[in-house]
Amino acid sequence: MSTHLIHYEATAGTEPAAVLIHGMTCDGSDWYHQSAFCQNAGYRVITLDLRGHGQSMHLKDDYAMATMGADVAALLRHLGVKSAITVGHSMGCRVATEAALQAAEIVRGVALVDGSRQARGDPQAAVEAVRALIEQRGFKEHFSILFDNMFIASSDEEEKHRIIQRAITRPAEVAVPIIMGLLRWDAGQFDQRYSALNVPVHVIQSTHVNEAHERVAMTETLAIPWHAELQALVQEVHIERVPDCGHFTLLDAPARVNAALERLLQSVRE
Repeated sequence: MSTHLIHYEATAGTEPAAVLIHGMTCDGSDWYHQSAFCQNAGYRVITLDLRGHGQSMHLKDDYAMATMGADVAALLRHLGVKSAITVGHSMGCRVATEAALQAAEIVRGVALVDGSRQARGDPQAAVEAVRALIEQRGFKEHFSILFDNMFIASSDEEEKHRIIQRAITRPAEVAVPIIMGLLRWDAGQFDQRYSALNVPVHVIQSTHVNEAHERVAMTETLAIPWHAELQALVQEVHIERVPDCGHFTLLDAPARVNAALERLLQSVRE
């Protein structure tokens, strides 16, 4: 990866740095609450637009989660970061995990903000099922439905409109391979990659996609399958549930996310 082809912003501050990794069809600007909070707390903050997103390079292929993680790992080394936590939202949870594994000498902890596991079993079957659904609905309709379900009645309407419009105006030749890369990772690499992770993982969960493929808000007691899978694979997992919140926890409940990041930063700093 050439760091000249990845758009990023990096602030001064103490380490561990907070490396904020956005979700599918999003960009680094979504983290403005967390970026300001971590900077005010004195931490170094790094935000970036993953390949195929925002102001970064748009390719026709190679949107694997491992490749995006390698981009983040290369950026950390380019910036001379010695200690960091990676923080992922949604699809970015996979990238944050990959970056932690590929820059194991740097990353001290991982935060997963409203992550999930979207596929199990045969990766190709998972890809073909979603590809058929996108072809049936059409790209814009599919992504409009997908993102509309990420918000609840109390979500900010301007933010909702901005995020949905950004998603449906992405080039299909970029957005579709990205979602396919996510599905392949979930079905084929989830177990192996998380079992290799040797740093604390803090899960901040606000929604869940149920067996009917409906996104529902979390409750304080709701147990979901991918948490159990994660706990079976990773030695140290902390799970925090954020009820009455949409999928964009970082925007709908910024104080909860900020507090969780501060706890993780402090714990790995000690």
